[in-house]
Amino acid sequence: RNNHKTSPSAMSSMNFFWKKTASGSQRYESLGPLPSRIGWFGSLALVVNNISGPGLLDFPAAFQQSGWLPASVAILVIASLSAFVATTLVDAMNAIEGGGERLEFSSIFGKIFGPKAFAATQALYLLNLFSQNVAAIVSTAQATDALSATLFGSSLAWDFERGRFLSWSAAAAENPSAENAESNAVLSFNASPFEDSSSSRLLLSFGYVFCFLTLFPLGCMDLEDNMFAQKASFVILIASCLYFVLVEWNGIGIGATSDDANVMNVVPAFGARYRDLTGVCLFNFAFCVTVPAWRNEKAPSVNATALIWLSCLTSAVGYAVVGYFGARAYTHAADNVLDDLTSPTASAGGRVAGGIFAWAIIGLGVPVFSVLMKYNLRSSPAVPPKVATFVAAVLPWLVSWLLYQGHGILALLSWSGLVLDSAVDFLLPMAAALAVTYGALPVVAAAVNEKIENADSRPLPPALMPYYVPVKVAALFLVTTLVLVGLGLQVRHVLHHHHHHLLRTTTTHLQDPEPPVLAAAEEAVSL
Repeated sequence: RNNHKTSPSAMSSMNFFWKKTASGSQRYESLGPLPSRIGWFGSLALVVNNISGPGLLDFPAAFQQSGWLPASVAILVIASLSAFVATTLVDAMNAIEGGGERLEFSSIFGKIFGPKAFAATQALYLLNLFSQNVAAIVSTAQATDALSATLFGSSLAWDFERGRFLSWSAAAAENPSAENAESNAVLSFNASPFEDSSSSRLLLSFGYVFCFLTLFPLGCMDLEDNMFAQKASFVILIASCLYFVLVEWNGIGIGATSDDANVMNVVPAFGARYRDLTGVCLFNFAFCVTVPAWRNEKAPSVNATALIWLSCLTSAVGYAVVGYFGARAYTHAADNVLDDLTSPTASAGGRVAGGIFAWAIIGLGVPVFSVLMKYNLRSSPAVPPKVATFVAAVLPWLVSWLLYQGHGILALLSWSGLVLDSAVDFLLPMAAALAVTYGALPVVAAAVNEKIENADSRPLPPALMPYYVPVKVAALFLVTTLVLVGLGLQVRHVLHHHHHHLLRTTTTHLQDPEPPVLAAAEEAVSL
């Protein structure tokens, strides 16, 4: 800001945050220039990885339960809706003060609604990404331990309580023996490495250390510096899908038995249960958290609307293909097929591919979320850069290490991320777009202002732009309805399973209960 010769193009790549002046007014100050060199392939890789990476393997179960026709239609409809929401967010960013500022997610709402909205959305944004990062780190570390056990026979962990190494092997998990486990310091459980619900041991596993050494440095960098890793992740995503569909799920993977090739289930056109379909589709197309930072650093040659629609449709095709062929391959697919692929009962090739998928897709998403949190925190004058880096890049690893065996808390974190996703990725972007439309601040519509350099976010074809406002209102109503329905059905599903789990636990502890006792137990659990 002290250089009066700064060009407009350089100003457009600067980061701004709220600052109170001596007169009490609010304005933005610059954090300095950041690069804008993410091209078409890097942009496609970043957005597709953020959309379809972690949730890709949720769809085989959805196809089995709902049928291939409703699932395919739901994927296409929600992909289109999600793309429209993202393009309206970019349109709102371009419209704010002529599109000449670098705006992070919370900065958008600060410019429209003021500092209180800035602080509130920053808290929601941080909690959303933080909770998802912690859960992702633990999942990736456990999958890496499972991969290590497949490749090297076992995986190791240091037990701080007992001061010794523990080992976990897939063979021990298939044939658990408490005596052997104790004498040989081998933990043997069903599928998750070092999972011991009866122990509160503080462990540092090989998988966690490997993930930290390979992923943590990327979280301390900028988004543009992560593009090589995101491109590699995108290539591995495509290769993994091809392997799953053409090899593993056809029963010809490495280590598969001859009977596996003959087991192909018929996926019905219409299923018997649809309650999970809305939630699975909606929350696997939640990617607006990435849009502001990507829009700031994309190359000018990358058209935002075209890239967003291409990414959503690419992810939709991937969801449909993986969902259908995964549903054919399993009699009862897990809620996330990664659990089946990394379980000890899977083929060796499937376990290796599942472990690579977890690290390259889920794991490489962790540093991206760390960068996004860091950007958003640095847009506040109250947060020093070192504090922002610590909270965004370091703290998730510390918390995830402490919760490596805390599966109940991890489930809570995953649910908090799911609930916050609905607000951060759908409701808030539509609220910002409508606020800009109805004159919450003096703006010029970016879609019709040719002087705006980044006016590439027309959410609708030119012939439909006169109906832009009613379409946005209808989209907000539809998004709100789907979010509420999806959340309600997911909560009902979890409570239903929790009810049966409590009932089984209660009756297990009763030794040959008399009918009145059993009836009383059922009534107590129901209450």
